[in-house]
Amino acid sequence: MHNRDRQAYVPAETVERLIAEQAPNAEWRLLLAMARYLGVRAPSEPFSMTWDCVDWDKQRIRIPSSKTAVHGKAFRVMPILPQVKPYLEACFEQAPEGATYVFHQLRRRDSVEAVEKGF
Repeated sequence: MHNRDRQAYVPAETVERLIAEQAPNAEWRLLLAMARYLGVRAPSEPFSMTWDCVDWDKQRIRIPSSKTAVHGKAFRVMPILPQVKPYLEACFEQAPEGATYVFHQLRRRDSVEAVEKGF
């Protein structure tokens, strides 16, 4: 990030309170947790994630990155941290049968068009 005026540290307690009190559903809770604890770039990275990105056995998640793909890094692999795992499990349990994308409902928003274009 080049504009230091836009940088801000967000304490975990603030995010956990936001998740508990304001997040309307499991996908929003997971999105907030991933942004805070895994540093995903929303919406491009999480909205591109499919369930095959999640390796439950190895407790890892592959995060697609259109922003760095042009530099030969199409994804990065992160551990499924304890702070993220319950939210990921909840989304998996609530996913419609045959769902491809982790963020099935949120992808249907207008920002999906930008994600698919690589923004």
